[in-house]
Amino acid sequence: MPCVILWRFPGRAISWSLSKSKRSPSKRGSISKKGLRFSSEQSKVRLYMPILEEISGAVQTGNAPKTKSLVEKGLGQGLEPWSILNDGMAPALDILGEQLRDYTISLPEIMISVGAVRAGLSILKPLLINDMKTLKGVVIMGTVQGDVHSLGKDIVIMMLEGNGFHVVDLGADVPPSHFVEACLEHKANIVAMSGLITISKLIMGNIIRAFENAGMREQISIMVGGGSVDALSARAMGADAYGEDASIAPQIALKVLKKKFKKKSRQNT
Repeated sequence: MPCVILWRFPGRAISWSLSKSKRSPSKRGSISKKGLRFSSEQSKVRLYMPILEEISGAVQTGNAPKTKSLVEKGLGQGLEPWSILNDGMAPALDILGEQLRDYTISLPEIMISVGAVRAGLSILKPLLINDMKTLKGVVIMGTVQGDVHSLGKDIVIMMLEGNGFHVVDLGADVPPSHFVEACLEHKANIVAMSGLITISKLIMGNIIRAFENAGMREQISIMVGGGSVDALSARAMGADAYGEDASIAPQIALKVLKKKFKKKSRQNT
């Protein structure tokens, strides 16, 4: 079930921003010393909190070798891959997302952290993909034809992968047909397009038409973003969502998937 999303990168800053994830404790489970209840999985997370905090710190400081080493260490100690992702790496992305939103971090610093995230995911990704049931969705991501900018796209991919999405990166200067073909090949839920130059929004509209011509538009959610688009142009071209900054990409992706699922459920009743 594919979707298309847009995002914006104003000025020198990458503007996708992440809000802090909210995880409420289960009402059932073991009792901690303070009388709070935790599920067995949450209790395990608390047990491994020191190493999870180390992983978060390594990602934030952009220490790729340390991130990879700590991920391997956590797995060796019995931590589940999803726990390392959700309770170690994702909190670091939350913080980086806030810093992006507040313009308190530079692009070179962010790219260093991107390297740390990729180092950790190089270990986790094969394990996560083997457990497809727990993936939040499959995203086809690329900078559209005629545009060679990739920095914003790479930040969005980091945010999505760090929050449980499997992302297929098509790179930059991607023609419409490649988006359609990749979506079919990987059975994607979402198509995410990025563009910085003025003509990019015209190409994005052509890509959406390509999905319509292929008879796939109703099954796909489309997200768009980048300096060439805004909410108005995203709506005009027929995209499902527009991302104003990179750090909110995971929330937008989840939102469009839920919307598509609800629509399909109503059609089946």
